[in-house]
Amino acid sequence: MIFRALIIAVLFLAANTAQARLGETADQLTARYGQGTGVGTNVQTFHKQNWTITVWLKDGVSAAEQYQKVGGPSDDDINTLLSNNAQGQTWKVKTVQHTLGEMLVPTVATISRCWVRDDGTLAYTPGGIQYCLTVKSKALVDAEAAKKVADDKAKQSSLNGF
Repeated sequence: MIFRALIIAVLFLAANTAQARLGETADQLTARYGQGTGVGTNVQTFHKQNWTITVWLKDGVSAAEQYQKVGGPSDDDINTLLSNNAQGQTWKVKTVQHTLGEMLVPTVATISRCWVRDDGTLAYTPGGIQYCLTVKSKALVDAEAAKKVADDKAKQSSLNGF
């Protein structure tokens, strides 16, 4: 009986550890993916099997991860990656609104499929060639949105008087 409880506890802890992705430290990422190559101190690239994983670190932990696979990830791959990054939350498909310009001249950066987690964490595949899945923490999504608002405001004020 005690042995069975111990096995269940170990499996539970292993499953919870395996789910964590965003929020992992550089050491945890190295333990998961092997030695990475850095682009500065805030971006690390890892290679595991036929995958390339690029991780953006903010305050020493993973704030965004991009999973690339030759030929692109399959729907099963994407479902597994979303599940691995659920961290006890639920992903929901988000309808993506494209601007007329994006529809007329699509770019690789145009979002094709998008999911949002209960806490606001975002996952998406780019439009056109779907070669990767990117997962961004809510904190990074909010920081990027605030920067865009500030940049737009600065651009507007620089055009005053025209």
